[in-house]
Amino acid sequence: MDYGLDQAQSNPESIFTEPTRFAYEFIRIKTDRSDATIDVKDVVSEFTIFEHIDKPFLTAKMILMDIDPNISLIDTIHFLGTEKVEIKIRVGPGAEQAITKNFVVSEIVSQQKGGDGNEVLVLDLVEDHAYLSSLKRISRSYKGKKEEIIEKLVNEADRELIVANDLDISGDKLTKLIVPNLHPLEAANWIKDGSYTTEGYPHYLFSTIADDKLRLTDLGAMLELKPINDQLLDYVYSVAYAQQSKGYSSGRKEDLIDPIEASREAFTITKLTIINSDKQLELAREGLIASRYNFIDTTSGNNIKVDYDMGTTFEKLIEKQILRVSNGFYPTMDVNARYGKKIERMNEFSTREITHFATSRQFNDYADTESYQEGKLHADHKNKIVGKSLRHWLLKSSLQIQVPGRNFLTKDTNLTIGNIIRCKFLSNREYTPNMARDEIEDLKKSGEYLIYTARHQFSRNEYHVTMDIGRLGTKGYGITPGTKVGR
Repeated sequence: MDYGLDQAQSNPESIFTEPTRFAYEFIRIKTDRSDATIDVKDVVSEFTIFEHIDKPFLTAKMILMDIDPNISLIDTIHFLGTEKVEIKIRVGPGAEQAITKNFVVSEIVSQQKGGDGNEVLVLDLVEDHAYLSSLKRISRSYKGKKEEIIEKLVNEADRELIVANDLDISGDKLTKLIVPNLHPLEAANWIKDGSYTTEGYPHYLFSTIADDKLRLTDLGAMLELKPINDQLLDYVYSVAYAQQSKGYSSGRKEDLIDPIEASREAFTITKLTIINSDKQLELAREGLIASRYNFIDTTSGNNIKVDYDMGTTFEKLIEKQILRVSNGFYPTMDVNARYGKKIERMNEFSTREITHFATSRQFNDYADTESYQEGKLHADHKNKIVGKSLRHWLLKSSLQIQVPGRNFLTKDTNLTIGNIIRCKFLSNREYTPNMARDEIEDLKKSGEYLIYTARHQFSRNEYHVTMDIGRLGTKGYGITPGTKVGR
């Protein structure tokens, strides 16, 4: 069945009643070898767009299936790996919401011809500004605030930068650095990766499906956001629902959930996968729970030693209400775990000692300026450790969920990566009539998550979004308020 725009406009309800429906307005391919622009939407069997919070660009995969041997669009275009692809997609009742994205073919993954004349072509795509960035090299010195330098580098890739309000990246000092022959976006990421807030939150630079601008923000700012569905319904997962083609189970367990919620397919989680199952020992071995860092200044000979304890970091998150203990949320770190004859907490074991060499006073002529990654204070170095640790702890108990796509394709408003989503996971317990509501819900999994990847998958019939989500806190079991988590 053709789900093209013309049909959507003539009979919108037939296309967009279900929350997974969409329409291609066009998928245009343009090459510099010809003045012609070819719309291939009729032969595209699948188009997938990938967002990642650690990438300042989108990637995509397009699968073309040419079934007419007499009029082959694939042969007409003769793909070489440099073609420009423009796609416009509409969703929503009446197809009023639309986004347009521009890509460049980065790789011809496979091309196969069938015996019946069919041909299947799989292409990897990258956002157009990333392709441009890969063709440029920057060898230049910069001075200013780090966010200003990042903006200049983003501009080199023909993109605008949105900087989060009150972004804490530079402090009071200006930065002077030399970009050592890097691609613009590569250099921007390099600066971002070495930058942390005064509380140690790492920074993120990313592109979204919503518009053509890059975003620069920090983890603390994202964790303080209200959920995208704060005024709407929870995204709900139930094993009973997942085993059906659509609709909720008619069983009594689901009856205890809000009946409006149970009727909304747009807010159902159709698939659930556990990505990272609480590998706390692995984090301990990497020194992300407790460790010692030696920062040696090769210019002055000074050695700053920093003892790091993740428990203290979690304490600060609780104090700032980012982990809302009052609502029953506690760190994903087991604060009660004790080991050995001395009965020590896990965060009292320094499992790694790491040495980092740096050079200070490179720019003595500039009293207000520091070199890139130059840290003169104990707190400067500690924040780097905190930021690195938080990046990993965010993914400690991560999940992957699949949901209908309609709620996430909105022009000019980012609703995926870098946002908070509230989910409800029903437990697998056998239902009894006297079972309380909190016994039905899986309290450990339910709650608010940060979205750090999103895969938008458009097929002939359906649009789904698969998201990787993580968080720093979970519902506490057997932990009383006021529990000390630091040393």
